[in-house]
Parts: sequence; structure tokens; C-alpha cells
Amino acid sequence: MPIRGVRQGDEVLPVRLPDSSGGSVEMPALALNLEVAAIGLSERYGRSWTERMIGLLSQYSPFGLGYLESIVRAADVRASRLTTADP
Repeated sequence: MPIRGVRQGDEVLPVRLPDSSGGSVEMPALALNLEVAAIGLSERYGRSWTERMIGLLSQYSPFGLGYLESIVRAADVRASRLTTADP
């Protein structure tokens, strides 16, 4: 079941990321598991993405979710503009 060209078991290559001490840490390669995107309950991940989204839509409505997303996006933009070091 490919999702936008990504297939079960595709590998994400190792990547170096900065750490809090100013150095870097290498994240190992990772094989992708698309089981969470399947419809139905998964033993490993619980409810599927579709079921989770339907639950959120019924709880908050599309407009409520859009409002919450705009708050998170505004906070992200504001934090990205900061010039202070990340603690």
C-alpha cells in the first residue's frame, strides 16, 4: 500500500542532527512502517490515522481543527523568528 510514493519497508538513510551540547549525533537508518495508515485497529499503533481524524472532526468540527492548527502555526512562526539560543 504505497502512500504518495512511500512504500512499506522503505529506508530513511542515517542523518546527523545537532545536539544540545553543540555537537552532533547520528540517527541510524530507519525502515518505515505504514501499518498506522491502514484502516482498523492495530495491535502496535491502536486506531488508524483515518479513525483518529474522524474522531477529531466529530469532536472539534473542520472549523475548530482549522482554528487549532492556525494557533500552532502562529506559535511556530513566532518561535522561528526568535534570535535567542534554544535552551
